[in-house]
Amino acid sequence: MGDDTLSGVYATSCLTGSLITMYVNANVWPSEVKAYGNVFVVTGSDNISIELYAFTDTSCSTSSMSYKTVSDNVTVGSASGSNYPVTYNRQTQAITVHTTAAETTTETLYSNTLDWTVGTPRELSMLGVLNYGLWTLSGTTWYEASSSSATPTSAGTVPYVKQ
Repeated sequence: MGDDTLSGVYATSCLTGSLITMYVNANVWPSEVKAYGNVFVVTGSDNISIELYAFTDTSCSTSSMSYKTVSDNVTVGSASGSNYPVTYNRQTQAITVHTTAAETTTETLYSNTLDWTVGTPRELSMLGVLNYGLWTLSGTTWYEASSSSATPTSAGTVPYVKQ
């Protein structure tokens, strides 16, 4: 993207805030979640993994649950300012519950039609899910925004730092 190449692993700091309340209130995360962090991994020339980790403590040391979404066919468009439009196809999402509270919340979210086991990833197919985004890369800092809209209007505001 421009003079910079997105490669390797990027991670956010340990985050707290309104996203947690939104996911807890929507019964996507258990009420034990107090913080989260994201990791973005470039796994090939057009393959990525976007990972989200939810924690039971604000120091991000005790896991509640995690999501790993693997995507391919990443295509980067022409820059609009410092933002680059991207498209990519989601392939799979692995959800791992690390506590019994996360297990109960996740099973309820899936209407008790799928069974989770603490510590064991459960992989779900996401074939055909096209994602759009605006990405900004500057040196070792990357900002990611994803959207189901073909015309996202803003890039992300949370910095991912190359690890």
